[in-house]
Amino acid sequence: MFKHRVFEELLEAMASDAMSPGSGAAAASALALGIACLRKAVAVSAKHDPDNADLHEAAARLCGLSERAFAAADADVIGFPRLASGQRSKEERAESADDLAALGERVSELCAQLVSEADMIAPHIRPAMANDLLAAWRLGEAAAAIAQANGAENAAQVAN
Repeated sequence: MFKHRVFEELLEAMASDAMSPGSGAAAASALALGIACLRKAVAVSAKHDPDNADLHEAAARLCGLSERAFAAADADVIGFPRLASGQRSKEERAESADDLAALGERVSELCAQLVSEADMIAPHIRPAMANDLLAAWRLGEAAAAIAQANGAENAAQVAN
C-alpha cells in the first residue's frame, strides 16, 4: 500500500480535502526517508569497507526497520478513515482513536530505533556520507515529533 504509492500521488492525497492521512503519513514518510538515507550511508560505506561486519549487520537491521515503518504507515492509511468517518458509531471511532494513538507511540519507537542505529553506526560511516547520516538523524527526530503530536491528538479524540 503505502510503500508502493508514487510520492507525488501521496503528496496530492495528503494535500486534498479527501478523507486521507495527513500528519501520520508525513511522520511515516519522514521516517522512511531517514531510514533510506542511513541505508545509503551504510551501503556506500560497506562498499568501501566490505569486511566491516558492523556495517553489514546495520544494513540488515535497517531493512527490517524499513519494513516495520511501512507497516505502520499502512496502519495509518487504514486507521485514519475509520476515525474520521461520520458513519461509524462513537465506540468504533473511539477504538480507532485508541489504535491510532498507539500507532503514534509505535512510530515514535521506530524513530528512536533509527536514531539509535545512526548513533551506533556513525563511527563506521565514510566522511563523504556525513550528510546522509545527518539527514537520518534529523528526519528521525522530525518524524518522532510529528508522530507524538499526532498520537496525542488521536488520543484526545477518545475523550471527545
